[in-house]
Amino acid sequence: MSSSRKDHLGASSSEPLPVIIVGNGPSGICLSYLLSGYTPYVKPDAVHPHPLLQRKLTEAPGVSILDQDLDYLSEGLEGRSQSPVALLFDALLRPDTDFGGNMKSVLTWKHQEEHAIPHVVLGRNLPGGAWHVSGQRGHALWGGLSPSFSPLGAGTLASPFPHSPPHNPASPSSLHPAPTKASHAL
Repeated sequence: MSSSRKDHLGASSSEPLPVIIVGNGPSGICLSYLLSGYTPYVKPDAVHPHPLLQRKLTEAPGVSILDQDLDYLSEGLEGRSQSPVALLFDALLRPDTDFGGNMKSVLTWKHQEEHAIPHVVLGRNLPGGAWHVSGQRGHALWGGLSPSFSPLGAGTLASPFPHSPPHNPASPSSLHPAPTKASHAL
């Protein structure tokens, strides 16, 4: 008879995870943050510098960005990415970065544990991907996410989202699950 350990959610550690994020760069880290149950909302008093986007954001006050029509919200946005959702995320997280400004994010984040999905982030290089080759300029390009490292050597990423804990995706020397109450130990 095999013994099966239970994690903090009561799930067996031998059960497969429903989501595996391949890549621990900025996109993978942001996806992990969303899957950890952090939900973006527009700040009630926020004013976005893009007039069309500002008008659209006021149409559904108090509704999570994730529960809105992302195609509609991203219409008319331009930038370096070919992905409309990436352009929208960049525009909301750092509204005027493309123009050299430093305007604060129009987003606020709420941790909704009931929306968390168990997952693991896998990466073969240092967490942060492009940050390690783009230096300080990369911090602005990736919305303020910045890599730092814990004394234990596992990669730790300072969250771009105010009032949230650090996030620890996979380190280059070993694979660790994303440290959320929703993730399983490997």
